[in-house]
Order: sequence, then structure tokens, then C-alpha cells
Amino acid sequence: MVLDESRPFQESRLSWRLIAAWSVGTIGPVTLLYVVNYAFMFFMTDLLGVSAAIAGSLIFAVRIFDIFVDPLMGVISDRTVSRMGRRRPWMLGGSFLSAAGCIALFTLPTSIAVAGPLVVAAWSLAALVLYFVGYSMFNVPYMAMPAEMTDSYGERTRLMGARVFFVALSGLLGVSVAPLLVQYFGKGRFAYSLTSMLMAALSLGAMVLCVITTGKARATARTIVRVSMHEQLRLAVGNKPFATLIFAKLLLLLAMSSSTTSMFYFATHVLNRSLSTVSQFGLLQTIGMLLSLPLWVRLGKRWSKHHLFMVCCGLNSVLLLSWLLATPSEPTIWLLLRSFVIGGTSGGALLMGQSLLPDTMEYDYRRTGMRREGAFSGAYSMVEKAGFAVGPLIIGLLLSNAGYGVKSGAPAEGATAFAVYMGVAVIPAVASALAMLVFRGYGLTERTLREMAADAPAPTS
Repeated sequence: MVLDESRPFQESRLSWRLIAAWSVGTIGPVTLLYVVNYAFMFFMTDLLGVSAAIAGSLIFAVRIFDIFVDPLMGVISDRTVSRMGRRRPWMLGGSFLSAAGCIALFTLPTSIAVAGPLVVAAWSLAALVLYFVGYSMFNVPYMAMPAEMTDSYGERTRLMGARVFFVALSGLLGVSVAPLLVQYFGKGRFAYSLTSMLMAALSLGAMVLCVITTGKARATARTIVRVSMHEQLRLAVGNKPFATLIFAKLLLLLAMSSSTTSMFYFATHVLNRSLSTVSQFGLLQTIGMLLSLPLWVRLGKRWSKHHLFMVCCGLNSVLLLSWLLATPSEPTIWLLLRSFVIGGTSGGALLMGQSLLPDTMEYDYRRTGMRREGAFSGAYSMVEKAGFAVGPLIIGLLLSNAGYGVKSGAPAEGATAFAVYMGVAVIPAVASALAMLVFRGYGLTERTLREMAADAPAPTS
């Protein structure tokens, strides 16, 4: 259903069926992203014998390359004309590519796996490119859809609340279920391969289901004005609320990527626990996120979303820093409780940040009259890739500098343990605190959007 542009502000309530149809698509990219972020670097260093520095640098290089794919994908989806609309054809193609790429990352032919680190790195490079290009093809158009589906400030919180629910379930799959499957299948290369196939199949099903069931979602028409990708990005950065949001998001994703990349090392080599400990952390964090969502949605109706975002970032900073207190002798219950509470505050930050994204897209439309949700989604996804790229690079360099090695099988001590604590606690805590401070300059409110819609209705295309 194409949006009637003659009506400047449309706030019809979204049906739960449509909300579920769109938000279930989250399971695909987020589950795969969790699996890759948590397991791939550990898989390369501990099972394929690639050094931590090379593994981290490889992930960083591919993600830096891929961040340029995101704005391009946004512009392409904005300009697409098809019977399936502007977004859904690309989402369908990205579903298959990202699933295939994830499988390729953890499924190396024996001839490749035994050929040496350089050959393994070359295979991993190709698989990473395939995976991340597919991820962009699905996720960039997907994240452009909420700004088209409704103009309502409150409905976007409702819509993103459902998405965060599926983000939490994806975390359960990628962080809790996947490590258990790896351990159940024997913890070797075959175990990682089989687990990646199962996760990819589930993710592919969710993405395809989303494409099929959102055919009647409200959408906007392509604007006539053609603007270069460089100009699209320049104007996007000129949108102060959006620029503030993506800068804060960059910091939060740096915190997340640093923490997730370090967690396998933290659990196995610092806490001296099995991979099932990572599963327990993921399970409790997911439960905390799910149980907190009704509270954050309710608070989002009473308080401004950007103030709640700042509160969650501040709380998250303190809680992440508390990982410094975790030691091998600490009772498991305290480790799990910490994960539970971090899940609650992370859920709030995620929900508020996601809810603010379509608001900044609408702000741009009210300001310029141009429909370029895809360009903004592409820039947003580009920042996501940059944040996730820096974390593994930093952790890889820290571990390599500390002399990390896995052949002895002994718990990490001294410089190595310090490097892991930096990755799992200090870097994430500092990044979250900086995100809170950056967001003081956001300023966009529901009242501002309403006044813009009432005083200067946007031009039609």
C-alpha cells in the first residue's frame, strides 16, 4: 500500500499482525550477526590456528570495505521500482546471500583448513564479503521500512518494541543456543559447521517469511529528485538529530563488539569455565532484556525517548565496568545476575535508539520534502558495521600484544587476562558513558515533529 502524500501526518494504529510480520525478520540478520560476532574470531584463533592480530585485522578490513556497501544499498533501494516495492526485492536476495556466507565462514573444506593460515585467511575473506554484502542487502531496506509504515511517534516505539523482543530471541539463539550446540556436537570444526548451518536455516526462514508477509505494509513512493550518493550522505550528516544518533550508536556498538568478541576468551581463559557458561550468560541477558521491555515501552510513553536512552547508556556503563570484579572463584549466581541486569539496561538502550531512527528520517522529510529512508538506513547500517569492525581489531591487537596463545590450555594470566578484562569491561564501559554524553545534543521531540507537520506540510513527489 503506497502512502497518500496529500495527508501530511498519518497516525493510524498498526495491527499486531503487521507488527509481527515485519519484526520477525529481525531474527535473520541479528541471529547471524550474534553468531559471527561471538564465535568467528574465537573459531579462527582456537580451531584454525590463525593469530589473533590477523583474525582481528581481517574482520576489521572486510567491515571497513562493507561500510561503503550500506549507503550504496540505501540509495539503490530508494530508487528501485518493482512489483514488490522498493525494499522487498533486495531483502529477499540478501536473505539467501547472508545465510550462505555465514555457513561458508564456519565450513572450510579440509584442503583449505590444513593449507596454512594464509589460505584460511583468503577463504575467510571471501566468506566475510559474501556474508556482509548479503547482510546489507537485507538489513538496509528492512530498517528503512518503519519510517514508511507509520508517522506516529508512539507507534514507532510499539513497532520497535516488537523488534527488540525478536532481537532478544535472536540473542538467545546466537549467544546461548549456538554455543550449546557447538559443545553438544563436540566443539571441533564440524561442530561449528553444523551449528552455522542450523542457525543459517532458521535465519533464512525468518527473513523470507518477513518478505512474504509485509507485502501490504504502507510504503512511500520514490521521489523524482535524483541526488548522488555523496550528496545523500552529506545531507544525512547535516541532519543534526540523525548525526547525533549515529555517533552515539557507533559508541554503543563499539562497546557491544568489544564485549561480545571478548566473551568467549573471558569465559574459557579467564573465568576457566566451559562454553556452556557463555550460553548461560546469553540466556540470562536475554531474559533480562525481555522482562524489561514492557517497562521501557511504558516509560517511553511518559518520558522523552532520548532522555531514556541516556539513562540506559549510563546504567549500562556502570554495569559493564562491574565485570572487572568477576574472577574464577566468583559464585556463578553473581555472574548470571550481572548478565541479567545488563540485559535489562541494554534492552532499554536498544529500544530507544531503534525508536528514534525513524523519527530522524521523518524529520529529514519534513525539512526537505525528499523520501530517502533507504539512504538514512544505509548510513545507519554503515555506522553499525564500523562499530562492529573496530571491536575485533582492538581485541585482536590487545591479545596479540599480550602474547595470547592457546596451545598450553592454561587460564589466562597477567597481561593476557588484563587484555581480556579491557575488552569485556573497560572499553565497553567507557564507550557507553561517552554515548550518554554525546546524546545530550540530540534535541528532537514529538512536539517538534508535530509542529513541522502542521506548519509546513512536506511537498509531494
